[in-house]
Amino acid sequence: MGVFALHFLPSESKPVEDQCYLQVDGNAPIGSSYEFVKENALRVDDILAHTPYAENRYINADPTKIEGGVWLLDWEKRPLDAKQIADILNPQLEKVPGIHCMASPGASQSDKPVVNFILQTNQDFDYLEKYGNAFLSYLYTYYPGFTQVLTSLVPRQREYIIKIDREKAASLGVSTQDIANTIGYLVKGEKVGWVTRESKRDEMFIQIEESKRKTVDDLSEVLIKSRLNTNNRDKEDSRMVPVTDLITISENLAPTNLYHYNKMLSASAYGYLADGTSLGQAIEDLNQLKNTKLPSTIQLTFSGSTKNYLEESKLVIFIYGLALIFVFLILAAQFESFLDPLIIMFSVPFSITGALLALFLTDCTLNIYSKIGLVTLIGLITKHGILIVDFSNRARAAGKSPFEAVQEACFMRLRPILMTTLAMVIGSIPLALASGAGAAARRQIGVTIVGGMSVGTLFTLFVIPVIYLLFSGFRKINPDLYK
Repeated sequence: MGVFALHFLPSESKPVEDQCYLQVDGNAPIGSSYEFVKENALRVDDILAHTPYAENRYINADPTKIEGGVWLLDWEKRPLDAKQIADILNPQLEKVPGIHCMASPGASQSDKPVVNFILQTNQDFDYLEKYGNAFLSYLYTYYPGFTQVLTSLVPRQREYIIKIDREKAASLGVSTQDIANTIGYLVKGEKVGWVTRESKRDEMFIQIEESKRKTVDDLSEVLIKSRLNTNNRDKEDSRMVPVTDLITISENLAPTNLYHYNKMLSASAYGYLADGTSLGQAIEDLNQLKNTKLPSTIQLTFSGSTKNYLEESKLVIFIYGLALIFVFLILAAQFESFLDPLIIMFSVPFSITGALLALFLTDCTLNIYSKIGLVTLIGLITKHGILIVDFSNRARAAGKSPFEAVQEACFMRLRPILMTTLAMVIGSIPLALASGAGAAARRQIGVTIVGGMSVGTLFTLFVIPVIYLLFSGFRKINPDLYK
C-alpha cells in the first residue's frame, strides 16, 4: 500500500501558498515598439482592474516585457484562493493580442508552479534553433502538463552591420571613433548632462528627431566633420562629409543573445504546470521526451528551482537513512543489543505507509514539509515499540516465558501507547485543518503526523509482539540489566 501511494502521490518542492498576491508576467515580441507594448499593457491593466476580490494593483511596461501584480483581500474576506482567481484571469489575458501574458500565485519565481530547464549543445546556433524550437513547440502543442512554455530561444532580430572604409576616412581626416560616436549619439542617443527646471532635475540627451531615424536611408542626412591639414599649422581646414560616404551597410538576421551554460551554447525555458500535473511528474515526462524528441547532440538540463528540487530530493533520502541509523544506534546502546532495536524499527514502515496514504487521500503532495513530517514520525513511532520491548524484556528477566512476557507488555503498555498517540493526533488536527497564512505548509505536516501515528500505532500493537516472539529464541535476556 505504501509503494502504491508513493507511486501515485504527486511530488513538488513546496506547496503553492496563498500569499494574497498574484504576479502577472508578459513577454512582448522581439523588436516591439514602446507604443505597442504600452497599448497592450493598458489592456492588461483593464483586465486586472476587474479582478475579483482585488484590493490594489500595478502594471509596468518596457519594450520587451510587461510586469504587474494584484494584491488580494485577506483570506477570510474571499471564498476563492489565489490559484482559483488566477484561473479566472488567465483566459482573459490570453486574448491580449501580441503579448504572452499569464497570472500566477506568488511573488517570486520559486513560488510559481513552473519547470525550469535548459537545452544545450556543442553545435552552432542554427542547429539549436532548429531542433530546440521543434521540441518546445511539441511541448506546447501536445504535452498536456504545460499550459504555457516560455523560452529565450526567440526569433532572430534584424540587424545592420556597418563597415567603415578606413582608407577613405583617413584621407578625409575622419577617425573611426568619430564615425562610431556620431552614429551612436544621434541615432541611439546619449546622455550628455542634467538640466534643472522648477526644482526638478532631468537627464539631457542628444538624438536625432524620430522622423529622421526611421530607416537606414536616413543616415544619408547625417554629416560628420572632416579635418584636412593645410600648410598653415595654426589653422585647420574643415568641411562636412555625409557619413554614408565613409561606411557600407549590410542587413542580416541574427539572434539577439547567445547564452552559454557549462561552456556550451544553450537556451533556457520554463513551462507553467497545468492543474493536476506535479513537478515530479513533469520532470519524469521531460526525461522521457528528451530521449525521443531531441537528438543526442542536444542535452536537457534542469535549472533554477527545479534543480534545487532534485538536489533536495537526493538529500532527503540521505537524511532518512541517517535518521534510521541514528535511532538504531541509540536503541542498541540503550538495550545493549542489536536485535531489540531491529524489532522496534519494524514499526517505522507501517507508520510511513499510513502517512503516505493520508497524503494521497487528502490530495496533498510529497514536498519539503511532508518530508519533515516523515522524519518526525521515525522518532515518534519507535517510542511505542520501545515500551513493548522494554517491558517484555523486564518480564522475561523476572522468569516469564516470551509469550507471557509480551502478552503482559501489550496489556500494561496499551494505555500509555494510546495516550501518546491521541496526544500527537489531537495536537496535529489543527495543523491538518489549517487555513489562512501558511495553511498549505502546516496542512502537509499535520496530515502526515495524523495519518502516520494512527496507522503506525494500529499495526505496532499487533506486529511488534509477533516479531518479538519470532526473534525471542535468538535473544538472551541479561537479568542484571533489568534489576
